[in-house]
Amino acid sequence: TVKNKSSNRSFSRRLKARGGGIKRAIEKYFDLKDLKQEIRDRESFRKKAYKLPGEEYWTIGYGFNNPNVKEGDIMTKKEAEKRLDKEVSERVVTLDTMLSDVKHMNKDAQRAIFSEHYRGSIKQSPATRKLINRGNYKEAAVEFLNNDQYRNAEKLGIRGIKPRMEAVSNELMNMYNRSYVNPDYMKHDNAPTRNKTVSGFLQRGIHPF
Repeated sequence: TVKNKSSNRSFSRRLKARGGGIKRAIEKYFDLKDLKQEIRDRESFRKKAYKLPGEEYWTIGYGFNNPNVKEGDIMTKKEAEKRLDKEVSERVVTLDTMLSDVKHMNKDAQRAIFSEHYRGSIKQSPATRKLINRGNYKEAAVEFLNNDQYRNAEKLGIRGIKPRMEAVSNELMNMYNRSYVNPDYMKHDNAPTRNKTVSGFLQRGIHPF
């Protein structure tokens, strides 16, 4: 309905409307310190440019992968931290444009999903995004791992992606268990009967987490 489209107006558009309060608005919904630590833990700092199997571009710092990184490049820890601040702040906004309910998810779910968005797999998983945005978390948990890169991670020399992808799948399943089958929520007088997405709960004043 028109009402739902209005209530789900993207986070990025609201940030632009606030003019000057972008940082405060981001911090209202996301723990940037926590997300940055997640990336540090997952990526690890690398001062010398390196190339992962199957990647077109070189990578440096905390997984910074783009055409501007060249073989032989060096990045200091201070430079990497500055770049990480910028990358996390920007990618939180781009994540919201793809998954409008992510800002209302619990910290564990935000951390897992952001980690994979940082790696690029959320953008590359349209079917999973569609299921998440519909609130079909159980189906999304399965679909996200229905991925050739995940299945062949060890053969491709990128086994480290498996626990990251599994963390997303596990959190989606946790959200399914909490918002779909937990009787404490379903017994609530205002519990949604059809729209059992995160948005459906929040619109009725119920926080499913």
